[in-house]
Amino acid sequence: MVRKLLTSKRFILASCFALAALVVFILFVHPFLAINRPVKADTLVVEGWVPDYVVEQALRELQAGQYRAVFISGMKFEKGNPRSDQHSDSAVAATWLVQHGVPSEKIVPCPVAAPSFNRTSHMARAVRERMQAMNYTPQGVNVITLGPHARQTLLAYNRMLRKTTPVGIISYPKNDYDPARWWASTAGRAKTIKDFAGWLKELFFGLRS
Repeated sequence: MVRKLLTSKRFILASCFALAALVVFILFVHPFLAINRPVKADTLVVEGWVPDYVVEQALRELQAGQYRAVFISGMKFEKGNPRSDQHSDSAVAATWLVQHGVPSEKIVPCPVAAPSFNRTSHMARAVRERMQAMNYTPQGVNVITLGPHARQTLLAYNRMLRKTTPVGIISYPKNDYDPARWWASTAGRAKTIKDFAGWLKELFFGLRS
């Protein structure tokens, strides 16, 4: 009888702990991931895979800030992609910015062949290597990304650039769910959980150099 009672108490305690952990996760995971920490910067980086409305925000950031250049990360398109004539999503974003008044000489696409793992790390490294090839030394870098992908992105770019350059992050919310109630929609759950897993992957397995 005593053994059953102790087992029952342990089960109740474990259940309460699991419930509390779930509540904490729901309340805090999205603001933990979707951070905004811009720094004083003369260089902007845009993740080329972001949707058009985020590229529009990047244009506003360019117009408002004192940026010398904008580097656009991205993946090269595979054959069969309907936009393959533009070669990469970084080229697509670059074309849009030029069409909306950004001087082409200010834009630096940094496409990389799509890896099967650690895409954010590889894109960050491609940006760093492009800067090095140009002998370009930024005084500070702000990276624009989408919603809860921000913490993963900041980690990747910090690893590639922070030894010489301050790195900030600017995150614009995904427009198909309410960030304050991410758990209440399929889109919110899918994006948040995916990006939490992506941050963990970046934390433990991301490129270091």
